[in-house]
Amino acid sequence: MFWGCMGWLGTGHGTKIEALLTKEVYVEILEDKFLQSLEHLGMEQDKQKIVVKWLEDHGIECLEWPANSPNQNPIENLWVELKRHLGKYEELPNGML
Repeated sequence: MFWGCMGWLGTGHGTKIEALLTKEVYVEILEDKFLQSLEHLGMEQDKQKIVVKWLEDHGIECLEWPANSPNQNPIENLWVELKRHLGKYEELPNGML
């Protein structure tokens, strides 16, 4: 699995997730990789509570998104750019997904 984020000014950091995505792992990702924006749609209730608390504790405001709206999901644009960038290589660089 790959986690990525984007904010008003562009893309943030991304990370490959090799462990089960528990609420504790997710908070570690937020603490390590989070920059300006986070989308946490479709999250189970117990995960959502701990993430919302972490965001509030760090003074981070999130954009509101309608549930299950892939056509309005800006992260999809990031995947298009990633595929376009990786398509330039004959062979993927070491460490790529």
